[in-house]
Amino acid sequence: MYLQKFVFIKTVLLSVMLMVMLMALSGCGGTVTQIDYLETDTFISSTDLTNHAALNYLEISKSASGEERIIVKLPTGKRSLTENFDAVFSENPIAGIALMPFLILIDIIADLLSCKDAALNSTSLTSAKLVFDISDNQEGSLTSKISMGLLSKPWWQSANWERAHHFSSKGRWVTQGGDLDSSFAVITGSVNGSTLEFDVTSYFKTLISNKETTHYGLLIKSETPALASVRFDSTQTSTSTKRPRLVSTYQCLQPKTNIQAGKESVYYLGLQ
Repeated sequence: MYLQKFVFIKTVLLSVMLMVMLMALSGCGGTVTQIDYLETDTFISSTDLTNHAALNYLEISKSASGEERIIVKLPTGKRSLTENFDAVFSENPIAGIALMPFLILIDIIADLLSCKDAALNSTSLTSAKLVFDISDNQEGSLTSKISMGLLSKPWWQSANWERAHHFSSKGRWVTQGGDLDSSFAVITGSVNGSTLEFDVTSYFKTLISNKETTHYGLLIKSETPALASVRFDSTQTSTSTKRPRLVSTYQCLQPKTNIQAGKESVYYLGLQ
């Protein structure tokens, strides 16, 4: 009698242990979310050619009398400011950093190597979004009103409506307001609470697959004939978590976790 009870209890305990082990194993296929804050941004205006790169906000608008557009670069890695400068000048000593194509470096996601058993590649990426915090919105609904395209020309922080940079005659935009890569399909932004988001998953997969893909930056503008002023927090805002950021999620062989990389050590190219 007692032996039967013992066998029964032992069987139940083994079953419970097996279930716990299976649940634990199933949790090893979670995801890792990486947050990389942008290094460089500005906005350009058809009516104001001054430098806006040091402002703590980005502005976009469009009317019959004028237009504002936003220009940003994705993060270029976790190297120090000095190392970034050295790399640029050694690779292109004549043009220097102003004319250097900004390459997306794979060490953007170096922290993900904590997923030691997972191969970090484009198939691991499940989502990538460029996120902007809205600080002031005079337009109201922004659905289908703001788009993002890929720039085809290098630019500097002093960029304005007429020029990408002031280092040579080649710095003038071919099309005022920014030269776009016609092969890139524009992405329409969507509002998520108090943020504007652009789904760049397909583009970021390409960057991971080809580490030497040239990235001159992204241009964000109105898709409608008229858009009242909308402002976003820039890379210069005092609240670091509100800075424009790339939020990417990867499939990983470890339990789900969140990483905020570069939060305390973001390097601005010329504006640390």
